[in-house]
Amino acid sequence: MALWNSLDHETIRGFTDGSSFGNPGPAGAGVQLQDPNGTVMQFSRHLGQATNNVAELHAVRVACDKLYVAISSGRMKALPVFLFIDNQYTIRAAAAPMDYPM
Repeated sequence: MALWNSLDHETIRGFTDGSSFGNPGPAGAGVQLQDPNGTVMQFSRHLGQATNNVAELHAVRVACDKLYVAISSGRMKALPVFLFIDNQYTIRAAAAPMDYPM
């Protein structure tokens, strides 16, 4: 929370998470986004059969898709985005996307 509170107020902040019951197994992805006004948006998606890493990657994709729609429709200002991700595979994939196929 110290990092969250240290971020510039004029940012969009969010958490992503994905999980599977078994690996692979039934999987889902969840996202929570918060704009500078404190408005919270939550999204989840059932993914069918997937691995945990694929579910984690999909959570980031859901966040990006929802942000794109909200910003392009004018419902949200285009601001810096900070996503908190708890999966090293997904973090490494963001740094080198061509090395981590989905």
